[in-house]
Amino acid sequence: MLQRPLFDPTAPGFLEDPYPFYARLREAEPWHLSPQGFYVVSRFEDVNFVMRDRRFGQNWIGPKINNADPKLLQKAIFRSIGQWMLKRDPPDHTRVRSCFAQAFTARRVDAMRTHIEAIADKIVEDIRPRGRMDAVAEFALAIPLISITDLLGVPQEDRDLMFRVSRFVGRLSDPVPFDPGEIDRVDADFQMVADYFEHLIEERRRRPGHDLVSQIVAAAEQERLSSEEMVANLVLVFVAGHETTTNLIGNALVALDRHPDQLRLLREDPSLIPRAVTEFLRYDTSVQAASRVALEDIEVGDVKLPKGAAVVALFGAANRDPAEFSNPDVLDVRRPETSLASFGGGIHYCLGAQLSRIEVECALKALFQRIPDFRLVDSAAVARHPSIVLRGPASLPAAWSVN
Repeated sequence: MLQRPLFDPTAPGFLEDPYPFYARLREAEPWHLSPQGFYVVSRFEDVNFVMRDRRFGQNWIGPKINNADPKLLQKAIFRSIGQWMLKRDPPDHTRVRSCFAQAFTARRVDAMRTHIEAIADKIVEDIRPRGRMDAVAEFALAIPLISITDLLGVPQEDRDLMFRVSRFVGRLSDPVPFDPGEIDRVDADFQMVADYFEHLIEERRRRPGHDLVSQIVAAAEQERLSSEEMVANLVLVFVAGHETTTNLIGNALVALDRHPDQLRLLREDPSLIPRAVTEFLRYDTSVQAASRVALEDIEVGDVKLPKGAAVVALFGAANRDPAEFSNPDVLDVRRPETSLASFGGGIHYCLGAQLSRIEVECALKALFQRIPDFRLVDSAAVARHPSIVLRGPASLPAAWSVN
């Protein structure tokens, strides 16, 4: 019987619970060279080092593993991702990110809280009389999707289009082979969103407003952003602005349903919710990994990385590292430790980190206050998205009493 590799995300049970697999990696080989030729890093200290050290640059492993078909990288979705600030190094990263950073300052994001609270309250009020819902599609997705489309300036009448094609990137970040048919479907959905943003850019050139698209159009000439870069990074903000938060809300609901003592604490004391969001980000983060490449020869302890070596940093493993966290496999919404790998680090630290936190806080507060007996129908049998990097439930049937 052939022994499975130490890091094998296709192993049975990995999608449902990757954390025992991560624990074996941390203990047996924290700098693991996978059969595919990239290093897998699993300790908190090492993940933090890879994310922050400027000797590591951007590297997108997915296409490299799927390069059996030379036509793959000609797909529109892959060409666009190559323009994302998330996948670029300075000076291009600096130039593009500076255009978008002004929309995500702490003051501006915090000013959105009241609007996000109103969105969450309305969604819960509209759903409450029914007594049941899919807590992913009708709640966890709706709140961040409406929030990010409002920030971008997408008119309300166009939201239905954005809902239909809202979750199309998903597995493309995974370090595993893709099915060609899946890539074709993703590419088609991407093209619809890209075409929409091209149209919205032209509309804002004629009639600018106070939204993010208008700001990017105004800044593009000064920062020398091409039309292709504008469209690509607006797609990035749209996708990253809702998909990761949707998954985080879903993961939090599953974790709380499986830990009723922690759910009871939040119901009894809503002031714990901000701290609980930090714990959800640690306990079961929606972004499980990121990839980098060594820009020069690097020595880390006994490990010698040659220039060009690809590295996958496992955020999910780092967040459960017992060297950094006490009782790391225990969900504790009152946990005092606040260190996280979930938003990356260094120059690529997540622009939308604070916005995501606020959205999750508002979502949970609205749900627990307005539907006190909300419960998942069966949290023991959760269908997960088939993604290793972006972790979240595909659906969550939920129910409650209707008075």
